[in-house]
This record gives sequence, C-alpha cells and structure tokens, in this order.
Amino acid sequence: ISISNLQDLLSRINGLTHSQAISVGKNNTAVTRIVTTRKAANQPNFDDCITRTKEYFSFTSSPSLMMLDYDDGKYTIDELRSELIDLMPELGDCEMLMIQSSSSCIYKEFEEVPANKTGGIHTYIVVDDGTNIPQVGEWLKYAAWQKGHGYHKVTKDGKLLARHLLDDT
Repeated sequence: ISISNLQDLLSRINGLTHSQAISVGKNNTAVTRIVTTRKAANQPNFDDCITRTKEYFSFTSSPSLMMLDYDDGKYTIDELRSELIDLMPELGDCEMLMIQSSSSCIYKEFEEVPANKTGGIHTYIVVDDGTNIPQVGEWLKYAAWQKGHGYHKVTKDGKLLARHLLDDT
C-alpha cells in the first residue's frame, strides 16, 4: 500500500484486524503470504511464505517509512520523543507518529497486572530516501550507547546480547 501522510498511516493501522500486521520496506519476492519466524521454522513447505525480515524486504531510494520500536516501557510517548530528539536532534524537525505497540500492556490472565503500564511504543517517521534507513538505525544505536542507554542482556546459556533504547530488529 502507499500512504500520503502519517495521519493516513494511523487510519490504516486503526483499521487492521487481529490477523494483519504492518511491515515497512519493499517485498523483494512474489510471495505474499507472510508468517512469523517461529511459524516459518515449523513449516514443512516454506516455499509459499516468507518472514518479515531483512532477507525478504529492502528499502527503496524513494520516500519511505522508518519504524522505531521501543519495548522497555519506562518512557511515555512524550518522554520517548524527547529521548529520540536527544539522540538525534534532527528528529525535532520531523513529523512523527508515535503509538502504543499492539502488544502493549498485554499479560497472561493469571499473572499480576504489570506495574509499568506504558508498554511498547512504535514511532513512524517518513524519510526522503529509504536506503538511508539502516544507517540512521545504526547512528541511533551508537548515539544511545553514548548517552547511557546501552546495556547487555545475559541469556539463559550465558551469552551477552547488546541492547539499547530501541529494538534493532
């Protein structure tokens, strides 16, 4: 689909059903059935579906949509916007669509309600040249580490995973 502005994008997002999702970039294949990476790993015949990964999607040199994924839940939308502008002051001049991620504040029925109710936030920004999106993402990652937002997560098997304010994937 194409959109003319971020308000149009918001209308599209609000019209999604539970079985639909947003994907940014251009599908490099003729395949239109998109599944999760976990589901693809369990597919006996993977030829009829793809995953929403860099392997199958790319950015064009035309105006494109960049999505920043924030999962920590520590910041409100206004606070996250300030943090993003602190990382990259040029973002202060950009129109941004910032909305709660669809999985924000979801918890299992028998679990305690999370004390942190802000949840994840998706930030959408229109960029002039989509091929610059990976470099902008890298720049934001390094700026986050320089500003004290970087940390390492220890996995169950003892590996260290580098993390920062935004989700890299």
